[in-house]
Amino acid sequence: MFAAGLAVQVINADALAVFLGGVKEVAEANVSSGEVAIAVLVSLMCMLIPYYGPLVLYAASPARASARLAQMIEWMLAHSRTLEIGIGLLFGALFLAKGTSELA
Repeated sequence: MFAAGLAVQVINADALAVFLGGVKEVAEANVSSGEVAIAVLVSLMCMLIPYYGPLVLYAASPARASARLAQMIEWMLAHSRTLEIGIGLLFGALFLAKGTSELA
């Protein structure tokens, strides 16, 4: 399942751009190679939460998870445009602030 999620994320340009931005920051940080590896793995795990999160919920409680996941899917589909715009603006603002602070 994890490998399938990773394969799908390779073609997800939005998530990949944010992930690669995080990896760039980690690579430029003055930390040990072990800390770099941990930071990249944590970033990768965060990027893949939409894939393994529901699986974990379902494994913990199949009956409750089915109902909750159905509600979550319905809500996300109803608000997908707002979510995409809001999250995109948030990350855009973060990257813009970081970029302009480095110019000064």
